[in-house]
Amino acid sequence: MTEGINKNKFASNKERPRATDDGLSFLNDLKKTAEKKLKKEKKRIVNLQGDLTECDSIPLIRKTAELLKANLKQIKRGMKSIAVDDFFSNKNDKFIIELDCSRPAREQVNRLFKKAKKLEKSEDKLNTQIELANDRIKNISEFISKIEIISDEKNNLELLDKLLVEAKEIGITTVSKCSSTKQGISKKQSVVDSLMKSVRKFKSYDDLDIFVGKSNRDNDILSFRIAKGNDWWFHIAPCAGSHVLVKNDGRDSLPQETMLDAASLAVYYSKMRGATQTDVHYTQAKNVRRIKGAPPGKVRLERNKTLRIRIEENRYDRIFAKK
Repeated sequence: MTEGINKNKFASNKERPRATDDGLSFLNDLKKTAEKKLKKEKKRIVNLQGDLTECDSIPLIRKTAELLKANLKQIKRGMKSIAVDDFFSNKNDKFIIELDCSRPAREQVNRLFKKAKKLEKSEDKLNTQIELANDRIKNISEFISKIEIISDEKNNLELLDKLLVEAKEIGITTVSKCSSTKQGISKKQSVVDSLMKSVRKFKSYDDLDIFVGKSNRDNDILSFRIAKGNDWWFHIAPCAGSHVLVKNDGRDSLPQETMLDAASLAVYYSKMRGATQTDVHYTQAKNVRRIKGAPPGKVRLERNKTLRIRIEENRYDRIFAKK
């Protein structure tokens, strides 16, 4: 029984880039914008914590105001300070209060109470702002981690759109450069979509997309413009034929039935159509190379395996019925 194809068997230390660099540029721009926002939020917290430190003096300000209020009759015009009994202390120590000679004592008391009240209000506000800033830092940090994790999906337009939406939701609004980059990806994706119309498209038994070239030019487009490195590539072994591509949807291995479907199509769209059994080469698209100076569709394989396949007419019936 034929074994399923495991992509690790074809892993290469130097994978040929298949997608445009625009997706990666988009992610890099978005990451830089997010990192800039993260730095700004961290600086905001430092400033807020500095303001919050001033609130530590609230108890002392209130204490001073209460002691000064209790000793108003003891304050004489022109006094720069006064030593009063500290009834907040168990030891009944003396507490020295610095005075403002230019203001009446009662006014000084009122100013102290107002200052304490103002700081108390700002303390609650500052704590709330710090809490919100910490939440933003957490969200932005997770967003940056997400960007790093999904770098393999750099040309997935739907995913990039979701990132832009999420960026705005967490307060990253300066993404015009990123949006322009994504528009560039969209234009190039439209070109690819247009190219896809020139090739045959089928669905495998496992509902994976299979593409088959119609001409030498289509074969070249399929193998070098539509294919990505980890997609699966098939071709009849003994003679000329169409290039067959199975799009990899992220699976670790290619299902056996899909492999046989693709190999059968490679036979059908070749000079071996009608054979009862034959050989088909298969590999990952990153192992397919153009031959310098050769006409479109002519390729060489850096590594591949060969599958001996028996033709099943009922398989063709299913494939063409599902098309």
